[in-house]
Amino acid sequence: CLWVLPSVAEDTGDIGGKVLFSLTQGIAMAMMFGSRNLADKALAAGRGPPGSSARQGGQSTELGAVVGAPIGPTTAELQKEMQQRVDGLERQV
Repeated sequence: CLWVLPSVAEDTGDIGGKVLFSLTQGIAMAMMFGSRNLADKALAAGRGPPGSSARQGGQSTELGAVVGAPIGPTTAELQKEMQQRVDGLERQV
């Protein structure tokens, strides 16, 4: 979105922002095309989409984590552990 600003704000005769915008759009399109081709080749070869494990029963199993799932201990567990440490320190004093 911000890459459009130089091409809109500059004078008609200047081409710097327009070239920058075109270059970034070309790179983005090439990366999307390459990614799509890689996924299509993997599907055609029967390996499933990139990032999935071996096919089981004709369906691929995703290896990725659930979005938004906690990675470490929960807040309640951390609070309990912290309280235990505080209690231990109070006993030492």
